[in-house]
Amino acid sequence: MSRDPNSGSAEITFSVEYAATSRSGCKGCKAKIEEETLRFGIWRPSRQFDGKEVAWYHQECFRKVTAPGSKSPCYGTADLAGVATLRWDDTVALYVAYNEIVPPGASADSPLPTRERFDIHHFKLHEQSRMYWALADTMDEACTKAELKALARANDIDESRSHALAKCVLYGVPPLCPDCGSKALRFSRTRRVFVCGAPTQGGKCGYTGLPIGVREWLWPDDAPAALQTRRFQASLADGTIGALFNEFEAATRVIREERIATKAAAAAAAAAATAAAKAERAAYYGGILPLTGLAFVIAGKPPSGIKTLTDVIVDHGGRVTKSVSSKTQAVIAGHAELLKPSKDLARASELGTPVVDESYIDACIFVEGPMDPEPYLLKPPCSSAAATAPAGDATPAARARVHAKLSARERAGLYVVRDASLPGAPWCDVVLQKTEVGSGTNAYYHLQLLCGESGVHAGVHMLFMAWGRVGTNVGSQSLLPCDSARPEAIATFAERFEARTGNVWADGLDSFALQPGKYALVRMAGPSTDGPPAQDVSVASAPRSSLSSSAVLDPRVAAAVAEIFAPEAVAKTLAELHIDTRKMPIKSMSSAQVLKAYKVLDELAQALDGSEPRGRSSLNAFSLAPRKTAVPTAKLERLSSLFYTIVPHDFGMDMPPVISSTVALKAKLAELQALQAIVTRAELDAARERAARASALPRAVAQYLSLPTRLVPVPENSVEARVLSKAMFPGGAVVPGCGTIRMKGAFKIQGVTEPARPVRSRRMLLWHGSRTSNVVGILADGRLRIAPPQAPHAGYNFGKGVYASDVAAYAASYAKLGAGELGFVFGVELELGGAPLEARSFSAHTVDSLAASRHTSVIGRGGHEPTTRGDVATDSGVTIRLGPVRRVDASRELACNEYVVYAEAAAVLRYVIMVRADS
Repeated sequence: MSRDPNSGSAEITFSVEYAATSRSGCKGCKAKIEEETLRFGIWRPSRQFDGKEVAWYHQECFRKVTAPGSKSPCYGTADLAGVATLRWDDTVALYVAYNEIVPPGASADSPLPTRERFDIHHFKLHEQSRMYWALADTMDEACTKAELKALARANDIDESRSHALAKCVLYGVPPLCPDCGSKALRFSRTRRVFVCGAPTQGGKCGYTGLPIGVREWLWPDDAPAALQTRRFQASLADGTIGALFNEFEAATRVIREERIATKAAAAAAAAAATAAAKAERAAYYGGILPLTGLAFVIAGKPPSGIKTLTDVIVDHGGRVTKSVSSKTQAVIAGHAELLKPSKDLARASELGTPVVDESYIDACIFVEGPMDPEPYLLKPPCSSAAATAPAGDATPAARARVHAKLSARERAGLYVVRDASLPGAPWCDVVLQKTEVGSGTNAYYHLQLLCGESGVHAGVHMLFMAWGRVGTNVGSQSLLPCDSARPEAIATFAERFEARTGNVWADGLDSFALQPGKYALVRMAGPSTDGPPAQDVSVASAPRSSLSSSAVLDPRVAAAVAEIFAPEAVAKTLAELHIDTRKMPIKSMSSAQVLKAYKVLDELAQALDGSEPRGRSSLNAFSLAPRKTAVPTAKLERLSSLFYTIVPHDFGMDMPPVISSTVALKAKLAELQALQAIVTRAELDAARERAARASALPRAVAQYLSLPTRLVPVPENSVEARVLSKAMFPGGAVVPGCGTIRMKGAFKIQGVTEPARPVRSRRMLLWHGSRTSNVVGILADGRLRIAPPQAPHAGYNFGKGVYASDVAAYAASYAKLGAGELGFVFGVELELGGAPLEARSFSAHTVDSLAASRHTSVIGRGGHEPTTRGDVATDSGVTIRLGPVRRVDASRELACNEYVVYAEAAAVLRYVIMVRADS
């Protein structure tokens, strides 16, 4: 076995060293290995590259995994590279641990047959250790890191740690590699050299051998004074240190060979004892063992254990085979194996081989021969329990809800159970979620109660559990049999539900309350009807009619409708929001769940603002300036964890971030607004999907016709089209952060409610951008919505209202379009009342707070705005701004003007413009 960890040998090697940092972890106990403490390495050939990979362990864990008899035994210090380069106390401790020298303070007559071989080396080893570590410690104390690097450069070596430099002082400087010419040569404990380091430094070079022309260490003239007085040449004059490693290895190799021989002798003795016991057992049974000539197959894990049962069968003359054949006497299995049909059970069914429990083996041994297997045959647990399942319980919806993680063979004949004892008969199928920012937890837990309707599953109730980290493949699953009767099976499900959530299942899900340290209820899987389950809106695909959309609609409208209803828009938004739809399909979210998330963000805003809960008329200032008082981290972590629990996020293996700043709060609020629009769209889509399936029209057309509003194309060469084009692309200064867009189609919106005009009426046509996934909800409502009361005031630039801008490119930036993507910008007629209240810094406003100042709208002044000299007015008195954009003040917090009204009726949808982002 090679003792050079990085040598080209394919064998497993071991090493010991002091950890240079605290970044390594023990592969045994998973704890961190502290800096400058001993760590033990097991080097194995890598599967990814040429060379070896190392796994580090604490000493105790290393001794366990390398004990004699293990797959990779370490018999003593002879197998450990680096022992003699440790400090003397640690070296002695290892010799004592491997029983190679007399422990300090023990009697000299201790029974160690090889003790005398080490005694002659003790002085030399101790002297070498003292010299080596004295030099290394002196270098650490007398030299800075820069000076150590200077010593390394003076001797033309790459390594600058004091340990490596001390080796070069004692043994000379390794030469360049004769094969690849790199500086990657290092000393092994036997004074051979080998290539180590990154592959780019020569790690693929296979050279290993004795050093040729070792260079003498050079002390530069500017070396520290503490080192100038200790040249160490005198200690090396007698030449004893140079041969010490080889002498030590020759001595320790003897112990290793003796231990291997001892182990072989012990194995031979054990085999002889086993043979004697077998002969004695055969004599007891009259020369023929009771299971002689019988072959068995063990399927699954028997209660007594596979190894124990195998030993019993073999000790009594039988054989255990890996597969079922015509010569197999019986298959040994348990009830759990019947619930998971395997190849062995399928083959046994084909050949008529009996499937029995392990008590059949005891019976055969007792009667000293094969028995009738009939009394020991395994049957599905309580197969008569099928009578306890209500008739018609296995509906298509119940079958479709069985978790997709189960294989097709496992899902066959299974359905999800409903609890008829509770109001509404809820499905025993829940998805739970727990996120803890402090510990990095982001876990899901799926719990289902299943029942079989046919085959081996008939009448059998099973509890399915799947768990893991949200957004990753890290996790596992389990399928366990439970009580046969329906009430007892539901009780088992309810017990597991209460253990995970702290809530009682019988109390109903409407009263569910999140408990500290427990899982939250994310959803009840699937809809509550017995129809076929509706697909998730992000992946929906219904059969198409033979008619095309353009055959029913104007081709321009058909093109816009295809983009508006495209499921890819929803999938793109969800991916940007890191929402994990695999664990929580958007179809299963509700508006109430989104409102809960808004409430948590409101609490976060209050924590960041340091204020008590605010009333409706509060006018607390909202500033992006740093807070004067620190917010308790524990509170922010708790609220962030609660938010991520309500709305599961896909962070992969990353730590969930704490929402600890107003900037992060505003980002989450914007994401939640987008999610609310998608949830609203999903709730409305259910009726549209049914209408589309029942209609002979194409699906997209049927969905469009279900909207209360209509899109009317604006003629391309009309005056109206030219005015809209000029308003959207006025020219002038380029706004930083806003890409360029092109108009692909303009549409009037018909079917919106016309509000009553106030006495003081001042209306402007402004622009409002939104994600494509939000457009369906906006057209369905026929207006732009203001954030709900649960949303925090502080998460908006000027309070909760309807926002629009007089620069179309700035509004389009809110559509989050990538280069070449299509999106939509709304032309909104805003009723400003009188002159809007001007603001140049962020502040929160409400309808009540503006009433005292006789204003009904706010304008946030931006660094860029269009000139007013090109304004035009329509016949109905609406002002449209056509002037070029000019730079006003780059120091302002907003890039462009933002107009805000605080009543939904003050914003009327007039146009929707389809645009393409160029950059």
